[in-house]
Amino acid sequence: MKQKKIMIIILLILGLVVNSYCVSGHPASNVDLKYDFDNQILNATISHNTDDTNTHFIEKVEVYKNGVTIIEENYISQPSSNTFTLSFDVSTNDGDVLKVETECSISGKTQDSITVKSEGDGISTEKDDTSTPGFGLLITTLGITLFIILKRKRK
Repeated sequence: MKQKKIMIIILLILGLVVNSYCVSGHPASNVDLKYDFDNQILNATISHNTDDTNTHFIEKVEVYKNGVTIIEENYISQPSSNTFTLSFDVSTNDGDVLKVETECSISGKTQDSITVKSEGDGISTEKDDTSTPGFGLLITTLGITLFIILKRKRK
């Protein structure tokens, strides 16, 4: 009976730890890219909700062209408590792949990529979605699995 209570307490603590990890810091919920081919400007609209833009913010943004880092910007705060747009001068050719990766000051990264097209209105928005959804669920599942394995080994 005492072992069962200890296991329940451990499970509750594990759940609280995982939950606080997911609540206290989180990556941007969305990165939306648009590329203006005529003006050679990449606009990254970043959605990252925070109560304090000085302590919980997007601290790093990297821009990649065809897999190579071409811009790396570090920030000490975020211009808005929810959604904001950053613009970058990026020279490209038709068919280049641009990727933007954002990193939260507390926890997590989010990225998005597009393939540049010079036709039509010259604005590229075709997404190459490379984000990994469900990271919090993965951590929770791993924690529960570890708990079950440890419980079985003790028997």
